[in-house]
Amino acid sequence: IRNNEDFFNLMRVYLDAVFFPRIYEKEEIFRQEGWHYELTDGALTCNGVVLNEMKGAFAEPDELIANALTRALFPDTPYRFVSGGDPDAIVSLSYGDFLAAHRRFYHPSNCYLLLDGQLDLDRALALLDEYLAQFSAIDPDTAIPFQPPVHPEPVRCAYQLPAGEDAAVRMKLGLGYVIGSCQDVTTILAAQILSDVLCGSNHAPLCRAILEGGLAEDVILSCGDDTLQPWLLLQIQNFREEDLPAIRETIRSTLTSLCGGGLDHTQLEASLVSLEFRLRERDFGTMPRGLAFTFDILSSWLYDAD
Repeated sequence: IRNNEDFFNLMRVYLDAVFFPRIYEKEEIFRQEGWHYELTDGALTCNGVVLNEMKGAFAEPDELIANALTRALFPDTPYRFVSGGDPDAIVSLSYGDFLAAHRRFYHPSNCYLLLDGQLDLDRALALLDEYLAQFSAIDPDTAIPFQPPVHPEPVRCAYQLPAGEDAAVRMKLGLGYVIGSCQDVTTILAAQILSDVLCGSNHAPLCRAILEGGLAEDVILSCGDDTLQPWLLLQIQNFREEDLPAIRETIRSTLTSLCGGGLDHTQLEASLVSLEFRLRERDFGTMPRGLAFTFDILSSWLYDAD
């Protein structure tokens, strides 16, 4: 049962947290949640909630691959940065810079507000006005520029393995390709279909070519469509370094053959039907439908698109 008073009380909690957090009154919040020095057994170390969370994230090889690729593909845009914070950079953040970032980014001039569901719209807008009217307009300068095409050199990253695992068969390869802009809806849908047709199962042609050659354990092709310029990520999981030339040649020869001979139209139709079913069903599991729609809207609205 939805309770209107609870809803509006929660609105106030969120609006306070976003626009008027206690970080301006209590520096210890930054020290605890961000980073601080600690003296442990005579050694000076750095600690902090976010710092430790990002150290954990950077222990994941897939995270390292994604970060390395966005840095390589988008060197002149904000996508070169790690959104949660690079652990090596977090410890250089000062309390003053932290507050300055909040003043600039957590401001009504940089906000996108969405209301969803059956609610008292006049009351909700009046409550928003109560908070937003306390600010004057600013130019947060948050427009993201288009990245001109680049041809970066390969990047090599190291990651830790659990004790006892054979490092010789745990190489991973990530290949990234920028495919257009967020407004190219047809291109994005085509890329999603292509990803499924090429690597959606072990019998898909690109995946099968790698697996049947005994070159790797898994092949994944995905389309990142929540950025200004969507991009494809091809991942080859767990192989031997000496097999890398054969993997590259298999990728090229398989895709060249498919370009010349065409794709399996039966599989194409099956992928199209599957995508259409998902789009019509709108099954978001436990995620509220309004929140899912919000993410869909922001994937274009954030970049001044339709």
